[in-house]
Amino acid sequence: MKGKNLRRVGLKDRLSLMPPKKLKLLGILFFVIAALMFLIGLAGFWFGLPSPPLMLALALPFILMGFVAAGMWLILFASARSSFEKRISKYVTSEELAKIEEEVEKELSPDLKEEEKKLLKQLGVKRRVEALYNAKVEAEFLEALKKRLRFKAGEEILSMVSKQWSGSTLFLFSLPLLLIAVIVLSGYFGWILLLVLLFMALYFSSSNYSVLYIATNRRLIKRVYSSSLFKRSETGEELRWSAVKQFKVSKGRRGFKAQVKGEDEIITLDRLKGEDAEKLIKVIEEQISLAKGSSGKLS
Repeated sequence: MKGKNLRRVGLKDRLSLMPPKKLKLLGILFFVIAALMFLIGLAGFWFGLPSPPLMLALALPFILMGFVAAGMWLILFASARSSFEKRISKYVTSEELAKIEEEVEKELSPDLKEEEKKLLKQLGVKRRVEALYNAKVEAEFLEALKKRLRFKAGEEILSMVSKQWSGSTLFLFSLPLLLIAVIVLSGYFGWILLLVLLFMALYFSSSNYSVLYIATNRRLIKRVYSSSLFKRSETGEELRWSAVKQFKVSKGRRGFKAQVKGEDEIITLDRLKGEDAEKLIKVIEEQISLAKGSSGKLS
């Protein structure tokens, strides 16, 4: 890590340096504020208090959703950080940690203020520890994967690309657009519907799905798993190269998009970035070419 990269400290980096307990308490505080707003609005309707100005009434659902989204994100982030730190402690030894701290300390500029130096050191150590942890986990997973897939003689992994879809709290801010009319027209029922959708949002926003594509010198394997890097299912689907009818690759602002088309199924890999994506695309092209022979060029 270069010294200049240590100066890039964003809000998420600062939050990640906070203890998980403090993050959870902060998230709970946002939930309490949202709950108080909801109860005040419900009490006002129940006791027949005058309605607030129209602009304020329209803005309240957005404000309420904002507090809920922020609270939920903080709690989920704190839980993820807590679990992640426990896993890191099992892979990174105290000797490795001390070495990383020494390396980061040497890279920091001596003219930095003490507070800034402490923050940059914590961030630099965190980033390097996570990089070391990811490298160890990837190597361990690769070895376990080779045993589970039972590779044939002469078969080896050429490339792996992972695609992940995580639940997002951003959609919470769009829910009021759908509910404003209901709240204005039906009042009490609209707020009940809002509460139900909030609980649904809490459930669906915590979901996380992933697909891992493994290219070998003979096969393309698709493995579906959920939750995190450590919870992959044992089942997989192998793509038969000879069954591919068409293969298209395009490049946009968000990365590469590859489409593999068969008789009755289309597999689309989009937003692929980096050298791994380019290598996977090259492997697919080579394996399709070998399966089809020199004739019958695909588009």
